[in-house]
Amino acid sequence: AKIINNMVISTTDAALYAFDLEQVDIWNNTFKGEPGAFVNDLDNQVSIRNNIFASDADYSFENQDATAVLNMDYNDFYPGGKYQSKVRKSVLKIE
Repeated sequence: AKIINNMVISTTDAALYAFDLEQVDIWNNTFKGEPGAFVNDLDNQVSIRNNIFASDADYSFENQDATAVLNMDYNDFYPGGKYQSKVRKSVLKIE
């Protein structure tokens, strides 16, 4: 499956909820929400590339999965708060 060339905006919730995805390409999109994207249970054949993840007051990208997204590159992150992204319980803080 493919999610390509979209602009998704939500003012009250995540722009992208991705749960239990397999063999999906998420390319060339803009997701702006609270958070920008929320993902969980992605397999190693999910590709997240060339996207913009943005939020006014939350994480730009939040991953609740125990493992990292292996095929994730060339994305831009614009957080609204002091934290850029969250992967499981680890938080990347912007200094």
